Amino acid sequence: MATNDAFVDEVSIVKHLKDVVGSTHFRRAPSLCGFLRFIVTEALAGRGDHLKEYSVGVNVFSRRSDFDPKQDSIVRVEAVKLRSRLVEYYRSSNINPEVRILLEKGSYKPEFRVCRSLRNSSDADLLTQLIASADLAIWRRTPDAIALARKNLSKVIELEPSDARGHIGLAESYRAALDMEFESPADLLPCYERELAIALRLAPGNGLARVLRSNFVCAMKGVDQMALDEIDDVLLLNSSSARAHFWRSAVLSATGNHPEAIREIREAMRLEPQSILFHVYAARLLLYARQAEEAAEKLDEVITLDPALAVAHLWLALALVEIGQFDRAIRAAFSMVSLGDNAVARSCLTYVLARAGYRGDAAQHLDELLAPPTPRYFSPVWFAAISEALGKRQTADEQIRAAITEKSYPLIWLRNDPRLRTWT
Repeated sequence: MATNDAFVDEVSIVKHLKDVVGSTHFRRAPSLCGFLRFIVTEALAGRGDHLKEYSVGVNVFSRRSDFDPKQDSIVRVEAVKLRSRLVEYYRSSNINPEVRILLEKGSYKPEFRVCRSLRNSSDADLLTQLIASADLAIWRRTPDAIALARKNLSKVIELEPSDARGHIGLAESYRAALDMEFESPADLLPCYERELAIALRLAPGNGLARVLRSNFVCAMKGVDQMALDEIDDVLLLNSSSARAHFWRSAVLSATGNHPEAIREIREAMRLEPQSILFHVYAARLLLYARQAEEAAEKLDEVITLDPALAVAHLWLALALVEIGQFDRAIRAAFSMVSLGDNAVARSCLTYVLARAGYRGDAAQHLDELLAPPTPRYFSPVWFAAISEALGKRQTADEQIRAAITEKSYPLIWLRNDPRLRTWT
């Protein structure tokens, strides 16, 4: 089977990173896990040459912008610990990975060494690796990561069209893009429906496919009893489905049942403790429950563990705005932009600036978001929220009507989302 070596290596690296940070050697060392995730993520994104002591100190160890590595040795000390821990991990007699992560002394750019060719793996192993890598990428919640996931999953379907996991994964990727508002619902919803229909035809009893069916119903019609009944049926068959508890928490939040929603997301975190994104959504539910201070504290913890998780910076910015910590909110929004300069990141920054009272700067950013010729999707939900913060109520109302027409995904939480409460 012909494969692209660079593509397969990236899949293997992402899978191996998950194995490393989930191992007994790293599980109780969150700062080292955050360090390793950051440098590997940056290297895979093509920014490895920019990994210096200063950038690691600021992004991983939360040092201020005036951080002086000559005066503060935190990065050098932790790098020694990380190299030592990696050596211990690879010395374990039961570990024989296909790729190794190396961190040479004096460098913060990781190197990746292939230990044996993936071409010797069976087709089934390759499919599993592609699916696992795609799942991890989807949960990074960035446009590039979602594009990588779709590439992996398209390869799965090309190799084995009857494997429902490929179609379930693609449906999940469309759901993620809807959730983050990276693309237009007019483009995403038909693709979501198509892949979900194929998945349910191939595996009608698959729990994750049924969770996605509940999600699709909410995206199309809003929350109803049918969506909740579908999740309850999945949990009756498999009470340990973390994804089912995760989506049930979201549905309950949309109905205003915040205590039960928070209990459900905590159960999802218990069942799938390695999923940092669950912690982000737990904070999001706290924000929806008008517990913004607790949400901000939770997101600070997440960012300490994974500084490169852009979606955590987004929701931290929104939580900080609600408690009036505007300077920190602006810094969080700028952090999101630095991790990926896209329309959503720019929308978040524009909204935060408007709420913080920097209306001139916000208006300038809004003009840039609306300016041609770059073809990009600008969510009417963000447009409405920004317009409302700028005192342009008529434009805001028009954009909310546009959001309803195009079935904007955030409207599921209309009554709870702090950006949207004006229209409840």
